[in-house]
Amino acid sequence: KLGAHQLRQQTVTHNGNNYSENIPGHNSTKDRPTISNDQNQSEHTQQFLTIFMNAPDAIVVLDDKGRVSRWNPAATRIFGWNFEEVEGRLLHEFLIPELYRKAHVHGLQRLLKTGITTVTSKKIQFPALCKDGHEIQLEVAISPVRENDQYYFIGFLRDCTDRVVADKEIIRLNAILEQRIRERSDELFESERKYRNLFENNPMPMCVIGTP
Repeated sequence: KLGAHQLRQQTVTHNGNNYSENIPGHNSTKDRPTISNDQNQSEHTQQFLTIFMNAPDAIVVLDDKGRVSRWNPAATRIFGWNFEEVEGRLLHEFLIPELYRKAHVHGLQRLLKTGITTVTSKKIQFPALCKDGHEIQLEVAISPVRENDQYYFIGFLRDCTDRVVADKEIIRLNAILEQRIRERSDELFESERKYRNLFENNPMPMCVIGTP
């Protein structure tokens, strides 16, 4: 033996001659290199950063005061602000339209007091403001995380403006179609009523001849 290793014989051929030599080899799986917990943690951190930086949807992390602590590149692409412009700012002051700001703040306060929220079990939809002032429609999922007795809120935000506009157009066209169907049905009913009245009250013999 050589320490924790075991010698094994290896034969090599050089210029037609065979040579044998003993080289150290691992005698058990315990002697194989292992990955430390620090390495695992580093790999997990790198995987998270890769997902965070390349996610197609906006990922925004708020602290327990509602201030922005993380803001990925997709958030910059969707809303127009870069991270340096929003870091430490209250989200509702620049992203939430004024009509919805009180509801946002009250929901955050309720969660901090009770630990209960109605927005984490389902996706919600509401308008949001972009840097240039125009509104878009967002589909949002929020996940609260508690770490070291402090809450953080991870928001996954998707721009669904095109879908909302398309849905509204479908609703509008369906309403027009239903209205036309009602109007046509009323016309047919009135026409049938007139012919029935004519047949029932005409004293002269009448017949209907179909055409091929």
